[in-house]
Amino acid sequence: MVLLLGYAATAAAQREPRTLTPATPRCDSVADTLLSVNQSVDGLEGRYRLVLVKTDSVRLPTGIFSGRLFLWPTSPKDSSRNGRKPHPTFDGYNHYFGTTNVDMDAAEAYAHNGPDFWHFESIPNRADIDPIRPPILGFVLKGVSNGGPWQMFWLAIGTLANSRDTGGGLDGMGIGLDVKRINSKGLFGTWGPFGIVKTGRGYFCAYHDAS
Repeated sequence: MVLLLGYAATAAAQREPRTLTPATPRCDSVADTLLSVNQSVDGLEGRYRLVLVKTDSVRLPTGIFSGRLFLWPTSPKDSSRNGRKPHPTFDGYNHYFGTTNVDMDAAEAYAHNGPDFWHFESIPNRADIDPIRPPILGFVLKGVSNGGPWQMFWLAIGTLANSRDTGGGLDGMGIGLDVKRINSKGLFGTWGPFGIVKTGRGYFCAYHDAS
């Protein structure tokens, strides 16, 4: 009987989505500078522990909001279940797509990608997420200004730009995570409104998570 009870308790614990609600790790702000042009943005797919520190708010209190971040690499062969395909002209700079279970309402992100996409209770797989209109789209922009090259890596969450089949847009709602630093621990930077809708803003840390 003791063995049976022990087995039942272990099985129940394994069914609980405990990995979706990890303890919040420390997150410090980073310098508000552009990402180094020499920084590779390849190989960043995987699971992260994401911490959003909201320093400026719209209506709700400031605070710290954490959860999981999941990223997968994009592919020109991606398609949604209803047949949508990446736009050949606009999709070249899109490197990753993904999702998160961080509370976007509390962060005041006003994210647009269906009703409360961050409410899920089990670890998502790549096939669970629409790669053409995902909750999160990671893209890289490069250019030259004032005689020097620059590079930007953004994770757009719930924005019009997340539509890979149309090229999206730079107005509307949602937030952008502006990656300022990448190292062996993860991704670090600032976040705020991606479009014209006023949102919360602050800084973030996304730590690699192997659990």
